[in-house]
Amino acid sequence: MLKRDSHYFLVNGPKMVMSLSPIPRRERTAGSPSRFHHGLLMDRHQRVRRIAMISAPIGLIAFSLSHGTLSWSETQHLATADPDVWIQHLTNIRGRWLAAHIGGIALFPLLGMTIWWMLPPRGIASRVSRVALIVYMPLYVAVDAVLGIGSSILINYREGLAPPDRAGVDGAFNALFFERSAIDWLDQGASIALKIGTLAAALALWRDHGWRVSVPLAVAGYVLARSHFPPYGAVAGLALGIAVWQYLVARQRGAGLVAGAPFEEGFGEQGTSG
Repeated sequence: MLKRDSHYFLVNGPKMVMSLSPIPRRERTAGSPSRFHHGLLMDRHQRVRRIAMISAPIGLIAFSLSHGTLSWSETQHLATADPDVWIQHLTNIRGRWLAAHIGGIALFPLLGMTIWWMLPPRGIASRVSRVALIVYMPLYVAVDAVLGIGSSILINYREGLAPPDRAGVDGAFNALFFERSAIDWLDQGASIALKIGTLAAALALWRDHGWRVSVPLAVAGYVLARSHFPPYGAVAGLALGIAVWQYLVARQRGAGLVAGAPFEEGFGEQGTSG
């Protein structure tokens, strides 16, 4: 080694000897810990995302069912009930109603992000879906907060009044739930954005994942755009759960194939070269 270094010193000068000197072990491995920690952070990020995606359809099913009662016939009767029946219903479940709609502030953005996370990174359909989801998430949070939390405030205030003094609150409740207002326009806008977002997402995902992901995702968007009241919200949550499950299974299989490809290729090359 000394002879070789001295030879290069004589031929090429001291700079060549310095370039041929071995790199210290500490300098060679200085980047490894950062890469290792980066990998751990990425793995943790993916795990948290998977948990969030699985939680979204479960949360939607629970949110939908919390609007009704244990009696299926009574729950379905509410769809055509008058304001007095609705006031009595919300009075009976006012604690659960308020908790559900406070949770909806986080649930509906999570539903939108679950679809967003499934989208391929490129493509016109993916871009259309992202724009529609950006419109849907804040609109529907606003609608649900006004109707859900606002009605809960009215019901709680009404309970503190004597029966003869409740007429004004009953009129406000009727105006909030049963009369046309700007809330209806926001609701329709959010529903249209959700339909466009899920349909575009289904088209974007068809190429890589086929009907197993695309069809239940499109069904979830169409049903949820109609209503989140049971059974619609529960059916939408079930369909979204199927789409998320099929998507995660396909991603897991794809990751396994990618992880195994270098090993198999390297083993084959060794066999042929021997």
